[in-house]
Amino acid sequence: MSYTSFEYSDIRIAPGAAASGKQIAISLKLANTGGVAGDEVVQLYAGQEYASLPRPVKELKGFRRVSLDSGESCELTFHLPVDAMAFHDESLELVVERGRVRVFLGSSSEDIRLEGQFTIAGAVKTAVQNRVFACPVEVSRQQTVGRRVPTPRS
Repeated sequence: MSYTSFEYSDIRIAPGAAASGKQIAISLKLANTGGVAGDEVVQLYAGQEYASLPRPVKELKGFRRVSLDSGESCELTFHLPVDAMAFHDESLELVVERGRVRVFLGSSSEDIRLEGQFTIAGAVKTAVQNRVFACPVEVSRQQTVGRRVPTPRS
């Protein structure tokens, strides 16, 4: 619960296609558009559209809590390893399958603010040695937009 509001914008996904062992950079701009400082937990969900087995529509892949003053904004970049999309196939082998992956950014799985996609390239099915759970997140370019935060007078 927050006493302010946040705006998500400017989603960018690069590269548009990558193979197992590579990363996808998913960036967005987050702005505090409310009248007071607040915290927002930005969450990244991903889901592969077609796979050899049924897959979840949205799986939480990364998140980051950000504190912003009123009128302040920042850019977040999630560095999603393609291998984070791995799952166990029919023979219980950990694999990544090529195909389109939808990404969702928001404050919860029910409050999605931005959507995009990338493609897993390479072989139809690639074995993965280790399960990947980490998705590093960078926060940068904090700036004030439009609104000035009042400074207390002594």
